[in-house]
Amino acid sequence: MSSGKKLLLVGFVIVAGVLAGMVIYRHFHPSDKEDEFLRTMKDINEGRPHRPPVQPRGDAVPPPQELPPDDKALGKKLREMHHLHRQSKGVTADTKIKTPEERRVFGERFREALRASAPDYAEVKAGYEAGICDFTNITMNRLGGGFDCIRFKNESKEAMNMVWAYVQPKNSTMFTWYILPVNGDMMGFDKFWRGAKDYNNVPWAKAKPPYKTTLQSLMGGQIEPGQEYILWFFFDKWSLENFYFTIKLLPSGTQFMTLQAHEEALGMTRKGNAGGDLKE
Repeated sequence: MSSGKKLLLVGFVIVAGVLAGMVIYRHFHPSDKEDEFLRTMKDINEGRPHRPPVQPRGDAVPPPQELPPDDKALGKKLREMHHLHRQSKGVTADTKIKTPEERRVFGERFREALRASAPDYAEVKAGYEAGICDFTNITMNRLGGGFDCIRFKNESKEAMNMVWAYVQPKNSTMFTWYILPVNGDMMGFDKFWRGAKDYNNVPWAKAKPPYKTTLQSLMGGQIEPGQEYILWFFFDKWSLENFYFTIKLLPSGTQFMTLQAHEEALGMTRKGNAGGDLKE
């Protein structure tokens, strides 16, 4: 064997050994995030209260140390939903979850659990008149589960289009969200807009640290009359986060094709040319 081939073989053996060592180390030394998650699930399974969340983000106010019994029960359910969602995506340390079918089953369990606790989520009252800027302030992730929900209802007798916005601290750890009807199915979201950097007439306009805005819509009359909907949010940390929400339900013929159309429907006015872009 030539010296070049020997060097190549030695290099291959070294790389393979390093990779094997990394896999073994990761197995016995989970990351901080995995370790946090595993400790939380051990708390849940053994009936212990989860420890308080870490430093709040935004201007959220920490809850009292001792939570009411109803909050403790909801906190446990939210942490279980957090775990079910991870299982449905195949990203847990649970080695029993291997196939897409198994993940689908956990996805169904996740949706069932979401619906079962719908009455316990904070409610945001939907508005039915475009152009009025009114936001509801809610402390999210307040029970420290890395997962939280709000709900709203179409109180009208007509199928409606939806336009809404959520506003989170710029250093927020919330990284995914979606919508689920309490009954039945729907198409759901497929794109969103990142809002402008600054708005004139919003409650967080002068807040420090700064906030970032996401605007989104559903057209085609997807919001059914008398139906209630859940908006769920997944966080990367256990910290409290101060959010603002606004939801408008408008006639099914209303179009929201641009960021400006979203802003106008929600009554939000920019400070000059403050940017904003579409995400799909």
